[in-house]
Amino acid sequence: MTTTTRCPRCTGPLDERPARSRVTVDRSLPICAPCGQDEAVRDATGQAPIPPDQWPVR
Repeated sequence: MTTTTRCPRCTGPLDERPARSRVTVDRSLPICAPCGQDEAVRDATGQAPIPPDQWPVR
């Protein structure tokens, strides 16, 4: 994965080891580590995930 690849959730750069989004059942959608952490915190605190149709990159 190159450093020019962008996170579809925030448009930030993806690094060599991206997180996997929790909005897909198989977690096949790579997102950046900060977005992965945000999704994990939202899940742990009972908050709904941010739907992909509200992400800046679709």
